[in-house]
Amino acid sequence: MIKNSNNRFIDVLLALKNADEYNQLLGRIQLQKYIYLSDTISVIWDILAPAEGHETYKNGPFDESITNAVDVLAFRGFVVVESMHMEHSKVAVSYKISKAGIKLFEALNNEEHFQNKIMLFNEMAKHIEKTGWKKLMELVYSEPTYIQSRATGYGYKFDYMSLFTNESLRILYQFEEMLQNGQRITKQNMLSLFFKLLN
Repeated sequence: MIKNSNNRFIDVLLALKNADEYNQLLGRIQLQKYIYLSDTISVIWDILAPAEGHETYKNGPFDESITNAVDVLAFRGFVVVESMHMEHSKVAVSYKISKAGIKLFEALNNEEHFQNKIMLFNEMAKHIEKTGWKKLMELVYSEPTYIQSRATGYGYKFDYMSLFTNESLRILYQFEEMLQNGQRITKQNMLSLFFKLLN
């Protein structure tokens, strides 16, 4: 089993598995954005977000450990580099989960510890599919936490766990408090609200 202190191997695997369910390839930037959105809302799904995660960068939130994780997974045969071409004088790469990666996912799927994360990535993919996979960057660029932090310049580290710094989380919790009948919003409803906020 692959282990990493911040679970980026697992995040990459789950993102690519869910993209594959919708016949989508993910490039490096799309992979970063999918995982960033998942991190932003992870607290609601009872998932501990990484202490050292994304930081502000020229193409939006960036986490080098995601890039490293996908490269290691590709080297080990769990991920396939599906296409590689030049785009704006840079190498653009698209990834797909391999058969070995799907077997690894199935092993993770049997672990109770990963169930919340698997459900979050599944639900996230459903919403991305409705919005459009090509709009992942737009979704992140309209996410309140990113909007607030990008003015700080490059290298600002996101703190997903704090209501003081995670604007999306604060807004979603305010929605929950606004319920007058005392019903608790489900995790799935909170994710729907999150995507309405982004759109």
